[in-house]
Amino acid sequence: YPLCALAVSDERPYFPWYQYDILPTYYVWAGLTFIHYTNQIKGMYPKRNIKKESNPESNDHHVVICPTILDHAVNQSYSKGLFRVRLVNGIEVHSVRDVMNSIESMKPEEYVRLEERKKDEGGVLIIIKKSAGDAAQKEIKERYKIGSMKSADLLLPADGTWSSAAVKLYYKEDAR
Repeated sequence: YPLCALAVSDERPYFPWYQYDILPTYYVWAGLTFIHYTNQIKGMYPKRNIKKESNPESNDHHVVICPTILDHAVNQSYSKGLFRVRLVNGIEVHSVRDVMNSIESMKPEEYVRLEERKKDEGGVLIIIKKSAGDAAQKEIKERYKIGSMKSADLLLPADGTWSSAAVKLYYKEDAR
C-alpha cells in the first residue's frame, strides 16, 4: 500500500463552514443584531465582500457582523444593511461576547460607538446613547417577539458557569 503524506496546517478557519450542530451566537441591543460571520451568512450576502484577516490568533476570534437593524426610534437614522463591526468605542472586537461585554460595561450616560472601519479609514459609524438603547430593549423585544436578547451561550460567562447577575438579567427581561 502506498503511503500518503498529508500536510497539516495550523491555520484556523476564520469563517466557520458548517455549524449545524451548534446554536448560533447572537446579541440584540437597541435593535442592532450582532452575529458571527460564517460561510452560510457569506452565501446569503454574496455582494458583500467581507475579507478575513490573516490567520486569526485563536478559534475565539471571529468576524462580527450586524446583518440587520430592527426598526425603532432609537436607531431610525441608520441604514439597515449588513455591516462588519470592528470597533466598539475604539476597542477592537473579535466575538459577539466582546461586543456584548463592551456595551454592557458602559455607564448609562455614555455613548456606544460602533465602527466598521479600521482606525483612520472610512466606514459605517453608529452612535447611540447607552441609556436610550437600554430603554428601547423591552419595546423591541415585544414588537419583534424576541424570546431573549442574547443567545444562551452569552448568558454563561466565558468560564462556563452561571453568574447571579446573568440569572437575574435572564429572568428580569420579561419583568421590565
